[in-house]
Amino acid sequence: MEDRRLTVERIFKIGEKTHTVLLTGGVRPCKATVDGKEIEYDVDRVGENELVFTTLGKQTRLFIAQGKGGEAYVNCEGRTFKLSPIDRDFGANGGESGGVSSGRLIASMPGRILQVLSQPGQEVQENQPVIIMESMKMEITLTALFNGKVEEVNVKVGQQVDAGALLVKIEPISK
Repeated sequence: MEDRRLTVERIFKIGEKTHTVLLTGGVRPCKATVDGKEIEYDVDRVGENELVFTTLGKQTRLFIAQGKGGEAYVNCEGRTFKLSPIDRDFGANGGESGGVSSGRLIASMPGRILQVLSQPGQEVQENQPVIIMESMKMEITLTALFNGKVEEVNVKVGQQVDAGALLVKIEPISK
């Protein structure tokens, strides 16, 4: 029986071309639909910023670096690509109840909380790391979407969370 607990859709821009990625599943092998083409794959983290994707028996090694504006730089087989999320909530607000203006950091996929970097009452700056979680053997850093004050922290280190779980709520402040 196929596990469809995880469903995340994101839109990225690489250069001038826009790509739609839909991740489904939650167990191995994972499934992704990229621009309408379904791919089955396994992913293993082999270093802090290094992943190995296996699909159709072929392994591809990726090196990933996060940019300050939410973009990611991915080096694959000697070529580097800049992935710019079209939806600013990438990795932060997976549910419809989130959103940039809401300040609700929501788990976009199931995972385990590795670090809680903020507490209620603490002021945070835009792009400041707030939560670090692990999902599908990848480390995901969730950042503040704007300058604000942490109103709620609903998780603790080691906690397992489901996709759509409200992790942190931040109220905007103007400076």
